[in-house]
Amino acid sequence: MTVRQGIRLADGRELFYYDSAAGHDCSAPDRREDLPVAVTASQVRWNPLFRDYAVIAGHRQTRTYKPPPDLCPLCPSRDMTSTEIPADDYEVAVFENRFPSFALQSVDTVPLVDVPPFRSGPGAGRCEVVCFTSDHNRPFAKLSPEHARTVIDAWADRTSALSSIESIDYVFCFENRGEEIGVTLSHPHGQIYGYPFVPPRFFCAGEAARHHRERVGTGGVIAS
Repeated sequence: MTVRQGIRLADGRELFYYDSAAGHDCSAPDRREDLPVAVTASQVRWNPLFRDYAVIAGHRQTRTYKPPPDLCPLCPSRDMTSTEIPADDYEVAVFENRFPSFALQSVDTVPLVDVPPFRSGPGAGRCEVVCFTSDHNRPFAKLSPEHARTVIDAWADRTSALSSIESIDYVFCFENRGEEIGVTLSHPHGQIYGYPFVPPRFFCAGEAARHHRERVGTGGVIAS
């Protein structure tokens, strides 16, 4: 049974450790006393022509960019080096992204504007980073089945938690891997996005499933 332990980082963000069994002490505090509070201002803009949203999150321009392996912020804190993970070892760790595309705090800094055709508002969601393993060089594909199960349990637990937040309409778990898609950290990790809207691609998938059920019930082949 997967065990969860939680702490607060120096700037107030939440971090959760997930272990396949009890007994792993992950109570080490975040010792980064000079860590400033993260300032986030996510804005969501509505595109009336394509009926889609654009997310504006300029603070992400200051995120950590391709650090050397010995300065990786997703590795455990060891050898007098403090990272985003205070423990000296971990199985799976999940924490609030310091440079999120969506942030619940945006409701305090981003105004709601509704002057047709321009409509915009705060991107009141949440973004979390999932560290699959403390091993910097072990990708998800090489995790043991037991370890992969712990990752999946963490996804399920965080999906349930984020789904309970009123402003979040859709939760999406995914892996970040490869410079081709813009990854700036090479440590094996993924993210969980709590969207304040349903992304069009997934909305269309839901509509296709509803249309299929209306046509043929629970069996048959999806038809246009």
